[in-house]
Amino acid sequence: MTKFNSKTAREAGKRSNRKGVPNKSTKEIREAYQLLVEKNIKKMSTWLNKVAKEDPAKALDIMHKFSDYLLPKLNRTEISDERNDKVFTREEREKRIEELIKKRDKK
Repeated sequence: MTKFNSKTAREAGKRSNRKGVPNKSTKEIREAYQLLVEKNIKKMSTWLNKVAKEDPAKALDIMHKFSDYLLPKLNRTEISDERNDKVFTREEREKRIEELIKKRDKK
């Protein structure tokens, strides 16, 4: 029988928590949830319409919460100045792009 110590625990952890290996139970749960939604999409639409008749804001809130499970989240994109890690606003970014284009065209 193998003695369980910090070295054997570390080795077991390396094998069980490999990066890039999806959690099997999480995958199965997502697939089951997706199947449940697909099979009940007409009923869900009916239920949502009933809620919307009484409280449109609540129906919108339900749709918003539900979308968290169906739509992928978009990552926020930031452009920063490498020299001082300043995050530019849209206006600052556009102004800086114009400056760089003018500088390039002068060469």
